[in-house]
Amino acid sequence: MQRYVFIDELRILAVCLVIISHTVYALADRGVAGGILYYLTYTIGPFGVSIFIIISGYLAGLGLRKDSALTFYRKKVANLLPPIWVAFLFVGFGLFTLEVLTSLSAPTKYQSLITSHGNAITILHPVIYTMLGIDGYIEASKLDIPTYFTVGEWFTGFIIILFMITPALNYSFKNRPHQTILGLFCISAISYFFQQDGGIWDFIFICDFNNFNPTTRILEFGFGMYLYVTKDENNTLKLVASLSIIAVMAAVYVISGNNLMNMGFTAFIFACCFVVIFTERLSSKISTSMKSIVMELAKISFMAMIVHHQIVLLLVRNLPVDQMNTAGFVSLFIFEIFVSFYLAHLLMPVSRGISKVIYSAIGAETSEKR
Repeated sequence: MQRYVFIDELRILAVCLVIISHTVYALADRGVAGGILYYLTYTIGPFGVSIFIIISGYLAGLGLRKDSALTFYRKKVANLLPPIWVAFLFVGFGLFTLEVLTSLSAPTKYQSLITSHGNAITILHPVIYTMLGIDGYIEASKLDIPTYFTVGEWFTGFIIILFMITPALNYSFKNRPHQTILGLFCISAISYFFQQDGGIWDFIFICDFNNFNPTTRILEFGFGMYLYVTKDENNTLKLVASLSIIAVMAAVYVISGNNLMNMGFTAFIFACCFVVIFTERLSSKISTSMKSIVMELAKISFMAMIVHHQIVLLLVRNLPVDQMNTAGFVSLFIFEIFVSFYLAHLLMPVSRGISKVIYSAIGAETSEKR
């Protein structure tokens, strides 16, 4: 499969932004805020999530360029689920062992899986949601369903749910790309601003926060597919439009103080514009050796994404973070990113081995997960 360096760069950027953001949230839970943390709160994390969703849509369009819908689903099962399984087993068991052997606070629900005195069905039933990769999304929803949420994020499960309708979206984009993205814009806007009134809407919008619902974030996912389908069309127009939109947002901020770049629905639009600008102008012209490093990091970035939260919580809960200054926080960010990617590097061979077994079982040609 052809690799796009700008996608690899964006994936690494998204993971780093989310790790830093979750560290800021974890520090706030310990009463540590202010300084550099003030400027990072509620900004870079949502931006990183938006980038992740957009490039997931782009790669979905790339994956469907030749494959049938059935083959697409087979490859997603073989590529996306094994990292979640491996991370759940190794990270969960590792944290459980750490808490048993030390006095450290290990933030995981894995203990309940080991120590529960319920029957086999009660113990194992929540594992199904982990095996499907949607436990994080269920945890963020208003559904009263117990899970062993240990790895992943709400948006990883959210993207897996969006993959269910990806072939239909791809068909629409191939035939009417501009009309499709306009329609998704309208759906997302209505979903974001719609006030839930209970009843059937509780099942359509399963999260209390509208920006967690697939109908709201489908604009970003669809925009990624739109960029792939139209990658050789009107690139200058897309760049000028994106620059103009961001310029307007910047002007509004200067004049009124309202930061539309991190305020809900307009933040999604800002992220879409940023990806266009990055793709067309900001993507670095790096050397062959650096490109190889970026490519290798990108290959393990999904694993780093799904294991990082437990690393962040473990460190923030057990380090004297209330005594850190700006240099200490920056060092903590760098260390967490390093550990997340290094752990991903250690776990990915196991995940790839499981993927190969699945590919062999389904009779599909092995492809490197983007």
